[in-house]
Amino acid sequence: MSEPLLGKVLNLGKSDIIQSVSQGGADAAIDWRGISNYIKTNRTKHTITQGEITAGAAELFVVWATPFADANYTMAQAITNIVERETNDYSPGDNHLVTAAGFDSVIYIGPGAVAGDIITLHTIAIHD
Repeated sequence: MSEPLLGKVLNLGKSDIIQSVSQGGADAAIDWRGISNYIKTNRTKHTITQGEITAGAAELFVVWATPFADANYTMAQAITNIVERETNDYSPGDNHLVTAAGFDSVIYIGPGAVAGDIITLHTIAIHD
């Protein structure tokens, strides 16, 4: 049995994955399904409204292009803001309703936010 990958850093290129699969999945969790069943990324764009600024938060739904096998995954998130001024007005908050297909992400909004700002929520998730 192969050694588990949890907690290890992987530096795999396409040729490494192909070689691993052709050798019967010798690198533990990377099997015939490929790495996309274990690591997923998503970029969700959103335009901020005045109502969200007043509420202090926005709700974004992140949907994976292909679902995970289950909801047992860990997420890391960051936000970029496309504006002509420097701001520090948006931050990822809580995640709710996590399913294999996606989740609901709360974005906290600071006092310098302006209605019409366009933000992008960047998410990477690794299946546990």
